[in-house]
Amino acid sequence: MTPGLSFLLFACGESSAPIQEASGEGNLKGKANRPDRNRTIPANTPSPVRIEHNSTSQSTFTVLAHNVENLFDLDGVSAYNDYKPEYYGTSQLERKLANLTNLLARFADGSGPDVVLLQEIELDRTAERDKSAAELLNDALQEKGLGPYHLVEGRIKDQSLKESPSIVCVTLSKFPVEEVRMHPLERARPILETKISVNGKPLILFNNHWKSGASSASLEKVRLGNAQVLRKRIDALLSTDPAVDVIVGGDLNSHYNQKQVHAATMPQTGVNDVLLSHGNETAMLKPTRKLYNLWHELPPEQRGSDIWKGEWGTLMHLVLSHGLYDDTGIQYVGDSFRTIRLSDFNLYPETGTPRRWSNDFGGLGVSDHLPIMATFRTASKDTPVAIGKNDSSAPRDLPQVDYSKALANAQPFTQKMATSDNYGQIFSYSGNLAQQKPLTLEISGQPIQLWSFDQLAKEKLFALKKGDKLSGYGYLSRYRGKWQLLIENAKWLTE
Repeated sequence: MTPGLSFLLFACGESSAPIQEASGEGNLKGKANRPDRNRTIPANTPSPVRIEHNSTSQSTFTVLAHNVENLFDLDGVSAYNDYKPEYYGTSQLERKLANLTNLLARFADGSGPDVVLLQEIELDRTAERDKSAAELLNDALQEKGLGPYHLVEGRIKDQSLKESPSIVCVTLSKFPVEEVRMHPLERARPILETKISVNGKPLILFNNHWKSGASSASLEKVRLGNAQVLRKRIDALLSTDPAVDVIVGGDLNSHYNQKQVHAATMPQTGVNDVLLSHGNETAMLKPTRKLYNLWHELPPEQRGSDIWKGEWGTLMHLVLSHGLYDDTGIQYVGDSFRTIRLSDFNLYPETGTPRRWSNDFGGLGVSDHLPIMATFRTASKDTPVAIGKNDSSAPRDLPQVDYSKALANAQPFTQKMATSDNYGQIFSYSGNLAQQKPLTLEISGQPIQLWSFDQLAKEKLFALKKGDKLSGYGYLSRYRGKWQLLIENAKWLTE
């Protein structure tokens, strides 16, 4: 592999048409009022041990997909209140960049994965004045010695800022970029299509961030439209070349088993019924419109990149076309799919759940999504992909987060525990309700707010009257600058 120079290629053009061909020339724009980026504040100390070695000499390469949970610039113009100047500044930006670059540096002897599909990078709204989040990321990648990468930002040319999403997808590639296309979606970020050349062999990447609200039947109707746009484009590619090599990646805001999980409320789903994501790997050895979802490389109980209401979800995806299973072009390396779980970095060791990001205290945590990764290689003639530990099952129930160890080891909460070092930790508590709005518990004479996203837990909490005793468990969090204990579900209420 001979990677090109690191540069920014902004995907600016009409939908379903080539936008801009890659060149080796950068297009960083000189801008005033840039933040001081010479100082870095690592949010977590990176491990000196690399978890992946450089794969270039072996004709293999890695693809990583990661929702970074909102990387914003510092122009002060944000559609999200949490990223306005009073909540988000230089410290938060530097820690976000350090988190991402420290993560990528764990791979390929410090140079990073060969291809990276990122979601939730802010779309620049002051291009004439300040560096964008994508440009700041590009600087950080270079300063860390990562890549060198081609950086492609998923924005649509001539679309007004009012019509544009607040955040977009960004694709990083060590391989040359040959073509970029944008595909607008209803009420979601546009799909970023990037054609790269891997040792002279074409590979098409679709970087996605579909409409949020995985459990909402009404929003699934929007995702059906999102999926139809992608399906139409893939079908067009297949009509020209049934063995085209395609990787669909990113945050689809749908579980791999969306159809089974929400069978009662969603008669049709975008990911399963329209995109045709499925779990029969053997079927991929013959030409098919269906796409193989790599979550089926893992046992059902190990499938999870994110959590919601105590359950593991699989909103992050890597989904493959038949072409990645034949003996030409690019091949998937069987059983190479995994989630990136780093106990010293991006998850809480006792629960294995993601260390989600918070702007408090200059920036805490990493992301509410765990990255996922797979390995690929240039194909060998007459050597198709060996089918390995494929598990085609798609249970109706999502895996439950195992909180047993954290609950057993939970320390009694006191105000002294309310520190940044304890953010996200689970505590036990016992006190009396001080007030209902906002819901506040008094523990040893000190107030602490309570909240839950679980409907049954909320019903029980709001049925309490002032002075009622309450005991249970909660994990320490912050809301609008104040500490709170978040109660995961009704089982966490013990009295």
